[in-house]
Amino acid sequence: VGFTRFGSYAIARARQGVVMIDNPSKERENARRVQLDRLNIAPDFRDTLLKLGVRSVGALLSLPAEGISDRFGPEAYRLYRMAAGDLWAPLQPQPAEEPIRQSLAFDDPENDVMRLLFLIKQLLHPLLAMLTAREEALAELSLRLLLYKRDWREERIRPAAPTLNVTQLMDLVRLRLEAVQLPAGVVQIELTAHGVSATREQLRFFVEQPRRDLIAANRALARLRAEFGDAAVVRARLLDGHLPEASFAWEPINEVALPQAKQAAFRTMVRRIFFKPAMLPSQPRHTRDDGWLLLGVEHGPVTKMHGPYVLSGGWWKEETHRDYYFAETKRGDLLWLYYDKLHRRWLLQGQVT
Repeated sequence: VGFTRFGSYAIARARQGVVMIDNPSKERENARRVQLDRLNIAPDFRDTLLKLGVRSVGALLSLPAEGISDRFGPEAYRLYRMAAGDLWAPLQPQPAEEPIRQSLAFDDPENDVMRLLFLIKQLLHPLLAMLTAREEALAELSLRLLLYKRDWREERIRPAAPTLNVTQLMDLVRLRLEAVQLPAGVVQIELTAHGVSATREQLRFFVEQPRRDLIAANRALARLRAEFGDAAVVRARLLDGHLPEASFAWEPINEVALPQAKQAAFRTMVRRIFFKPAMLPSQPRHTRDDGWLLLGVEHGPVTKMHGPYVLSGGWWKEETHRDYYFAETKRGDLLWLYYDKLHRRWLLQGQVT
């Protein structure tokens, strides 16, 4: 306990136990005797000072202040000013980080250990992802189980070393759950992660080993093809078509690959096209832009229409003339529909999400 930030820090780095400084002059005297290698300073700066015979804070302060910045840089000059008492750094509190926690409640009490392990694994993945975002690894996992008509039961799982390995952690959780006797079913699970700074290898391993198991996914697709045929597993491929339904085609997919995420400044709205346009009731004559019950009473009436956006052509094959609109309903739906002038009917092409 001292009077200045630098003086208290320097003495604490050089002394053990509890140290109480009763006056500022005594603090300055003790701080000047602290060796520079006890402080967290740049190694190049420290080694250069050692070559000059400067080994303590007092010896550093004996150097001329004018040459510190020019010869050693701004960080060294800042250290010099703090040691001299010219640079006062007030307290800079850091906000407490929210605990990394995931929980899940059940409708009915759960007694089966295997099902509990499956649910815990679902909670563990986002837990480790949040730890990775903080550049931390899990040092201890707090597992709390709320028993039916009873209190919480807490179990703590500590791996041999901080880790982000899901398989290793789930093996420890399984061993713990198999060893305990639960007097009642579980109605809620709560996981809390206690992390420490992770190494680059741990963070890289977590990123390179994503949650999605591509081998298992491809095995599942192979079973689908075997049971329902090759046409059951397809993906969309964009085409240069004139009509919306002709702007893509379905093609067989042999194996899945991880998506390549892209950074976006804002979320883009997506038009989800239906496999086949749905017939809509005719627009009442007494309504213009609103009051039209497109999807029934539960969705509410149309409050606003945007359009028309005319799409015509196809004279070389089959003539087409459509007036496209975006319709907003009272419930908040944004529908994509068009009026077929040739057949005089309204159809729902898709929905915007």
